[in-house]
Amino acid sequence: MAVGAIQGTPSVNDLELNFETLRFPVTLKTFQSATPTSPDMIVVRAEMPANMYANIYEVGIYPEDRATDIANRSNNILTDFFDLSNWTATAGNVLVTGFIPQGSNSPRIGGYSVELLPNTTYQNNTYNINMLGYSDLDTLQILAYNTVAGTLTVTLTDTYGNQYPFTYTLQNNDGYQVLSAPFPPGIHWTNTVNSISIQTDGSAVVTIDAIKASVTKELGSSDFIISKSSLNTPIAKNYGVPLDIEYYIQLL
Repeated sequence: MAVGAIQGTPSVNDLELNFETLRFPVTLKTFQSATPTSPDMIVVRAEMPANMYANIYEVGIYPEDRATDIANRSNNILTDFFDLSNWTATAGNVLVTGFIPQGSNSPRIGGYSVELLPNTTYQNNTYNINMLGYSDLDTLQILAYNTVAGTLTVTLTDTYGNQYPFTYTLQNNDGYQVLSAPFPPGIHWTNTVNSISIQTDGSAVVTIDAIKASVTKELGSSDFIISKSSLNTPIAKNYGVPLDIEYYIQLL
């Protein structure tokens, strides 16, 4: 079972959640026979662990067995700002918003989101993220809120000091959205990333909730989502308490 941070209208053409944040093994599977008011259904249950925050706007079911490891690399969260102790503003100003259960402006993953004002640089040089296998088929995605037109740049630096910038053109907008930029042409990661830097230009204002690597273009049929549901009112997962989620799949 997977949970996500962006609601939308599910379609038969969907390959995955709109912005997947976490996956969990199904711990219970059962069959519910049809009644006069409900059809035959399969019921699955998964447990969200205690050590996570989330406002969940999508829930989906994926196959357990996958033909390749591609799905294991998809939706790899590089940061969700769960811990801000190693992040530093080397220029400009950063405003922090803490998690609020079911809050519309709240972080949807992790304990915090960060709002970068114009001409701000925010970075963390303490990472050790394995990027082996990612290529120019893949994208770096950002879960962002309330952007003001301008340019946002995210730079990944590997253990050899090589820098890989990703540029996002922001529009005037209100509400959460997914920003996406491709990995540089010809890149094939063979090492790890140890630094992430986020920078706004002279006009951009953007709140960032999470940054992840996505391999949507590499997914095969055995990796596609089986079913997903979108929620207008999010499920709030508070830190310190596990949470069970049940998902009902109608048999046609």
